[in-house]
Amino acid sequence: MEIKTIYWKKLIEFLEKGQNPSIINIDFKNEILEFKEVLLLNRHGFRVPENLVNYNDDDIDYSDDPELTEEELKQLKPVIHIPVPLQKEVKEWF
Repeated sequence: MEIKTIYWKKLIEFLEKGQNPSIINIDFKNEILEFKEVLLLNRHGFRVPENLVNYNDDDIDYSDDPELTEEELKQLKPVIHIPVPLQKEVKEWF
Protein backbone atom coordinates (compact mmCIF):
# COMPACT_ATOMS: atom_id res chain seq x y z
CA MET A 1 0.00 0.00 0.00
CA GLU A 2 1.39 3.40 -1.00
CA ILE A 3 1.64 5.99 1.77
CA LYS A 4 1.06 9.51 0.52
CA THR A 5 2.67 12.60 2.02
CA ILE A 6 0.63 15.79 2.20
CA TYR A 7 1.37 19.28 3.47
CA TRP A 8 -0.67 19.96 6.63
CA LYS A 9 -2.38 23.08 5.22
CA LYS A 10 -3.56 21.08 2.19
CA LEU A 11 -4.91 18.41 4.54
CA ILE A 12 -6.85 21.10 6.46
CA GLU A 13 -8.40 22.22 3.16
CA PHE A 14 -9.53 18.66 2.38
CA LEU A 15 -11.01 18.19 5.85
CA GLU A 16 -12.87 21.52 5.71
CA LYS A 17 -14.45 20.37 2.42
CA GLY A 18 -15.61 17.16 4.09
CA GLN A 19 -12.99 14.98 2.42
CA ASN A 20 -10.87 12.62 4.49
CA PRO A 21 -7.81 11.32 2.61
CA SER A 22 -6.74 7.75 3.24
CA ILE A 23 -3.46 6.71 4.86
CA ILE A 24 -1.07 9.61 4.65
CA ASN A 25 2.08 11.03 6.13
CA ILE A 26 1.69 14.68 7.14
CA ASP A 27 4.48 17.12 6.30
CA PHE A 28 4.42 19.81 8.98
CA LYS A 29 7.66 21.49 7.79
CA ASN A 30 8.32 22.28 11.49
CA GLU A 31 5.62 24.96 11.34
CA ILE A 32 3.63 25.85 14.44
CA LEU A 33 -0.10 25.10 14.22
CA GLU A 34 -2.84 26.97 16.00
CA PHE A 35 -4.92 25.01 18.48
CA LYS A 36 -8.06 25.11 16.28
CA GLU A 37 -6.15 23.48 13.42
CA VAL A 38 -4.80 20.82 15.76
CA LEU A 39 -8.33 20.07 17.01
CA LEU A 40 -9.59 19.61 13.45
CA LEU A 41 -6.76 17.23 12.63
CA ASN A 42 -7.24 15.28 15.88
CA ARG A 43 -10.99 14.91 15.26
CA HIS A 44 -10.12 13.12 12.03
CA GLY A 45 -7.51 10.87 13.61
CA PHE A 46 -4.40 12.82 12.66
CA ARG A 47 -1.90 13.56 15.42
CA VAL A 48 0.27 16.66 15.64
CA PRO A 49 3.60 16.59 17.48
CA GLU A 50 3.25 18.48 20.76
CA ASN A 51 6.18 20.76 19.98
CA LEU A 52 4.31 22.10 16.92
CA VAL A 53 1.17 23.15 18.81
CA ASN A 54 0.68 26.82 19.71
CA TYR A 55 -1.49 26.85 22.82
CA ASN A 56 -2.06 29.81 25.11
CA ASP A 57 -4.84 29.91 27.72
CA ASP A 58 -5.00 33.70 27.36
CA ASP A 59 -6.08 33.32 23.71
CA ILE A 60 -9.17 31.25 24.55
CA ASP A 61 -12.49 33.09 24.33
CA TYR A 62 -14.60 32.17 27.33
CA SER A 63 -17.26 34.81 26.67
CA ASP A 64 -19.92 32.20 25.94
CA ASP A 65 -19.38 30.49 29.33
CA PRO A 66 -21.98 31.93 31.73
CA GLU A 67 -20.83 33.05 35.17
CA LEU A 68 -22.28 31.11 38.10
CA THR A 69 -24.59 33.10 40.32
CA GLU A 70 -24.22 33.16 44.09
CA GLU A 71 -27.31 30.94 44.37
CA GLU A 72 -25.86 28.36 41.95
CA LEU A 73 -22.59 28.31 43.89
CA LYS A 74 -24.48 27.57 47.11
CA GLN A 75 -26.19 24.59 45.46
CA LEU A 76 -22.90 22.93 44.48
CA LYS A 77 -22.17 19.82 46.49
CA PRO A 78 -19.30 17.36 46.49
CA VAL A 79 -19.86 14.75 43.82
CA ILE A 80 -17.49 11.99 44.85
CA HIS A 81 -17.22 10.32 48.21
CA ILE A 82 -15.08 7.21 48.30
CA PRO A 83 -14.68 5.46 51.64
CA VAL A 84 -11.19 4.07 52.04
CA PRO A 85 -10.59 1.51 54.77
CA LEU A 86 -7.58 2.45 56.86
CA GLN A 87 -5.62 0.61 59.48
CA LYS A 88 -6.14 1.78 63.06
CA GLU A 89 -2.68 3.39 63.23
CA VAL A 90 -3.28 5.37 60.05
CA LYS A 91 -6.69 6.56 61.28
CA GLU A 92 -5.12 7.75 64.50
CA TRP A 93 -2.39 9.52 62.60
CA PHE A 94 -4.99 11.43 60.54
